[in-house]
Amino acid sequence: MKKQHYSNLKYIRTVFFVDKKYFVLVDEAVGYAKGTINLNFQMCETPSDVSLVKEENAIYTNYRGNSNVKLQCFSDHAITMNEKEGWQSVKYNEKTQRTSISYDVKKTDTTPVRYITVIYPVTSVNEYPEIDAKFTDGGYSKGKIGVKISIGSVKKSLEGDITGVTD
Repeated sequence: MKKQHYSNLKYIRTVFFVDKKYFVLVDEAVGYAKGTINLNFQMCETPSDVSLVKEENAIYTNYRGNSNVKLQCFSDHAITMNEKEGWQSVKYNEKTQRTSISYDVKKTDTTPVRYITVIYPVTSVNEYPEIDAKFTDGGYSKGKIGVKISIGSVKKSLEGDITGVTD
């Protein structure tokens, strides 16, 4: 997916569904714009069901039942994880507060800002794996992506090429 949000900044997202188990998102902000690049995620309406671990740039859910998730974000830039005001509405003129997270990177030049986000579902909150991710492609290359993901002791190399995808 490519979006030209601003005249001087293009947003590109590539999605991998790995082994029919978990998702890896690669987000790229490309262009001449400078400032803070935000990658935002909205979570559930009950803040007590979400744990934030800023040192890991990770979000852990603790929902009742067997549907939980660990979301962890990585970048080749320094990331700041911030909780933001978040709301949802399921009825007209009614809103409920919910957890909202922003992963922020300072963009100071024309170098693209790139994120890797791993979204890993678990059936028990006792099953959250250690996750690591890094780029292996040598930097932004206009559509070619390489990442290495570690989930526990299992390592995967993922590659994508969206050079032929038009805006």
